[in-house]
Amino acid sequence: MRLALLFVLLVASLPSGRAHDPYETLTTVIVHADRMVLTIGMAQSTALRLIDSEMRIRALTPENMAEHRARLEREGRLLFILTSLRTQLAAQKIDVELTDENDIIFTL
Repeated sequence: MRLALLFVLLVASLPSGRAHDPYETLTTVIVHADRMVLTIGMAQSTALRLIDSEMRIRALTPENMAEHRARLEREGRLLFILTSLRTQLAAQKIDVELTDENDIIFTL
């Protein structure tokens, strides 16, 4: 019984874990005949550094996402610079999504 209690106290005192490295990003590119779609996923903490280097924003939530969306979209456009014949291509559209896992997904 004491061993079980010790185990529970030990586990409860451990720092919370993360699902993945906060600096890890995932990028997928889908090339169509008439367009290319880039999807970039990253931890919320990394996305927040794009718009708040002083770390004043504690977290992105569904309630405050609208307040920060424009800045995330602006920074999302700069994540990749695509060129064709040395001419920079502009993203036609960018979407920013807060996932159920509290990650940020940029779609350009």
